[in-house]
Amino acid sequence: EEHLGGAAETIDRLVRFSPEGEVEVTAGFLKHRVKANWKFILENECDGYHPAFVHSSIFGVADSAIGKLTLKSKNYPTADKMTDLTGMRVVVNSIKDINKAVEAVKKSFPGVVEHQDFVSKAMPPFGYRSVHMLVRDKDGLTKEVQVRTPNQDKHAIFMHDLAYKPPEGSAAEAYVKKNDAAVKSYLNAMSEHFYKMDSGQPVGEKPKMPPGMRELAGDL
Repeated sequence: EEHLGGAAETIDRLVRFSPEGEVEVTAGFLKHRVKANWKFILENECDGYHPAFVHSSIFGVADSAIGKLTLKSKNYPTADKMTDLTGMRVVVNSIKDINKAVEAVKKSFPGVVEHQDFVSKAMPPFGYRSVHMLVRDKDGLTKEVQVRTPNQDKHAIFMHDLAYKPPEGSAAEAYVKKNDAAVKSYLNAMSEHFYKMDSGQPVGEKPKMPPGMRELAGDL
């Protein structure tokens, strides 16, 4: 470790990922033969500005399960430590059907690790509603299960793309920053509106969208 420094952790991770529990290191070198100024080759090997667009597809791996295991090994040293390696979303017709679906999930996956109910009391700050469960399958891997109604699903997708995780630098991100209070107020009002619809309660007039939101995100 005295000589390897930070490289030791990377090598240990490679060994853990190997089915044999070891890796073979062979001697070798990278050799170029190019009819050009040698400085061009060196710059191409060392520059940090071209990967983002020349090799853009590889950056998508960072948000995948492989990316989490590789880039966040301290949080996820092995696949069985991940809570969203696989998952499923169950969309049912009404609030009453949510409880039936939850019981069915429990019977299918006896190992319930976590159960959070955001249906009767929405999750702040955007009024998200769903039942979230973490269950273990027969292989010991943890799955995330979401159970909600079609209205709650529509609200969740709309809220996610507009306010929860808008693309960085997007018009949605700028809009939410500028109209934070109005966005939260509307999303919470729509969440309550859908909850009353799904539970068979009387509903009043549909909440009005803040100015400019429909042009940006469509209708909810």
